[in-house]
Amino acid sequence: MKKIVLMKSNICDLGGTERVTVVLANALVKTYDCCIITLSQSTIIPYKLDKNIKLFNLYKESKRLRYILFDSCIKIRNFINQNDVSTMIIIGRNTGIIPLITKLFTNTKLIFCEHGTTKPELYKHLSIKTRLYNFLFQKLITMCSDKIVVLTEREKTTYSREYNVPSERMECIYNFIDNELTADNIKYDKTSKNIISVGRINESKGYEYLVLVSSQVFQEYPEWKWHIYGEGDQEYRNKIQTLINQYGLKDKVILKGNVDNIYELYDKYALMVMTSRHEGLPMVLLEAKAKKLPLVSFDIETGPSEIIRDNVDGFLVSPFDINAMSEKICKLIENPELRQRFSDNAYGNIDKFKKETIVAKWINLIDREG
Repeated sequence: MKKIVLMKSNICDLGGTERVTVVLANALVKTYDCCIITLSQSTIIPYKLDKNIKLFNLYKESKRLRYILFDSCIKIRNFINQNDVSTMIIIGRNTGIIPLITKLFTNTKLIFCEHGTTKPELYKHLSIKTRLYNFLFQKLITMCSDKIVVLTEREKTTYSREYNVPSERMECIYNFIDNELTADNIKYDKTSKNIISVGRINESKGYEYLVLVSSQVFQEYPEWKWHIYGEGDQEYRNKIQTLINQYGLKDKVILKGNVDNIYELYDKYALMVMTSRHEGLPMVLLEAKAKKLPLVSFDIETGPSEIIRDNVDGFLVSPFDINAMSEKICKLIENPELRQRFSDNAYGNIDKFKKETIVAKWINLIDREG
């Protein structure tokens, strides 16, 4: 049995890439001897990890980066060589440069999986030091990776063009919907008067747009409520709570924090709304689709347009157009039959996100020569 390693900086947070890492490992362990290498100090994992998956923690308490870097590279190299690892899969950029540097000293196949959009203009507001790091990091990705996996076809085109990566070195593999979430007998509740949004509380999720949209929606439909699930940046959370209070919405727009198995709550909601500035392929939209919720999202560069079919199972709105999004949400609120139709259409394009389809693509990529 081939041995493979998935690398993620941290799988102990309630985040999209953390969940993707665990569910992907759980799927691949049926075919491979699978290990997850993490840099996190914590060992408490909020997602169920298959008992056959080994967990290798590289955490080093030294605060001196050069020692952490050197020590971790040596540990990974030794682990790979001693265990005859055939393939290393790096999940996301926040895993850092350590596994990329390690690749220079091994013959192991390296697959780098991007999560999130990577357009250079998104980094323009960052410091020169951070932009330089991102530039060098991108060079390392291009130099060291045997294959680069992105989450959408749009991102594949953009990535190849922006970073001069040959298309034959790139693959588009979607995140998958767990089979346990899908069922033909799911009943949509047209009587619900609750809207849901889910995601880490940080600026990339655009929650200030959500508050502005909700202020217009609730002028027309004050009996409705909007619940936001997730944790993250406390400073940004305070900013959003202040904005909610300023608009007099503290009883309407409610920050609910983290909950386990969020998808089990979707049955209580009328629709899912996403106001993100940028995304990869958002798991929350896939999970909401699996639960047959109507979806509304800004049509940002990558992600939502490959999940939502506009005016079929949801609405795609011009990015950051507050009035247009408010109008679409109000249209759904005032028309329960339209919500029902969108719910009935939810599974029309779901096959391409099914677990067996996506896992087969990963197996093909791992086993393929070159």
